[in-house]
Amino acid sequence: DADADADALRRQFRRILRKGPVLDFETTFVSGTGERIPVNISGSVIYNEKKKSQRVVLVARDSRPRLAMETALRESEEKYRESINLANDAIFTLEVVSGRIVDANKKAEELTGRPKFELAQKKIWEIVSEYDQENTKQLWNRINKEGSGMLDDINYRHVDGRRVPTSISASVIVYGSRKTIQWICRDITERKRMELQLIQ
Repeated sequence: DADADADALRRQFRRILRKGPVLDFETTFVSGTGERIPVNISGSVIYNEKKKSQRVVLVARDSRPRLAMETALRESEEKYRESINLANDAIFTLEVVSGRIVDANKKAEELTGRPKFELAQKKIWEIVSEYDQENTKQLWNRINKEGSGMLDDINYRHVDGRRVPTSISASVIVYGSRKTIQWICRDITERKRMELQLIQ
C-alpha cells in the first residue's frame, strides 16, 4: 500500500546517505488523481566542496512502458510455447554450445517414449540409434557454423526398443535474449513403408 511504499522509499533515502548511490529501486507513486504509478528510482548524493553531503538527487522513471513490454513478451512466449506443443512434428530445443536438450514438445515425448524431464538430461545425439550418432553430431556442428541444416533418415530410439525413422530440419533461433537451436523431427515411417512397397 501507499504507507509501505513511503516507508520503503525512506529506507532507500537513508541508505543513499550512508552508502552512496542506489540503482533500480522499484516503488509506486500516487498521482494527483489517485492513480498508482509504478516507477523505477535511481538516487545519489551531491557533496559540497568539503565532502559533506548537501542533497540527495532522485530520478524517477515511469515503469509502465517497460512493464507493458514485459507482459507482451511473456504472453507472446506463452503463445509460442503452446504452438510448439501442439505441432505435429517432434520439436526439441537445444543449447547452442552443448547440444543438450532444454525443452521438448509432446510429439518429442511420443517419438522417444521419454518424458520431458528425462530428455532434458541428454544431448540430442544420445537419443538416436548408435549408428546415427556421428551424423547427428555433424549436423549440430554444421548448424552452429551455418545457422541451419537438414538431415534425412535418422533413427530415434524409443524406450520400447523401436527405431523411428525421421527427417530433421534444424536452425538457430533467437527469442528475446535467448539463442537456441530448434530441432524439428518428422516421422517418416509411412514414407519408408511406401518406398519399400515400390521396391518390392
